[in-house]
Amino acid sequence: MMEVLRQRVRIPKNYEIKIKIPKYIPENEIVEVILNSESKEPNHKYTILHLDDNPVFISITEALFLDRKDILYESVLNVQEALRYIEKKQPDLIISGLDMEGTGTIESGIHFIETVNKLYPHLCIFVLSAFHEPEIIKKKLSGKIIHYEVKGSDPKVLVKNIVRFLTEGSVIETT
Repeated sequence: MMEVLRQRVRIPKNYEIKIKIPKYIPENEIVEVILNSESKEPNHKYTILHLDDNPVFISITEALFLDRKDILYESVLNVQEALRYIEKKQPDLIISGLDMEGTGTIESGIHFIETVNKLYPHLCIFVLSAFHEPEIIKKKLSGKIIHYEVKGSDPKVLVKNIVRFLTEGSVIETT
């Protein structure tokens, strides 16, 4: 019986893909298939747009990226600003909260994510939210986001995941 492994990966813009597959695959043997992505531009600067209605949280998150010369971190406080920004400059990654405009519900954030996915399906969204039910969010937004982290997670892991996604196209750690 053949086992099929399917992995969905989004590749950052300005990257090229190389796939390494063994020339000979013996029957019933496990083989390694390598997908490698590399930047076509050696000094490429990645753009992150962070949407959150809490300016204090935005400034804390921004501080995590101050020393990164390869990342341009920009932020907006509401959905309308975010959509205007995205229309003008399409970022490499969008970090979005879910509870927008202090409503106490996640519906406004989910609506924003669905709108971005409909208008710009190639853009990648990383959810960073105070909502502590990641499995519900992942199920509700399946295929629309690349990762979900709860606010207050380990900042080193957060930055590592974001940088790894930007440079390699994958996120693996969860806090």
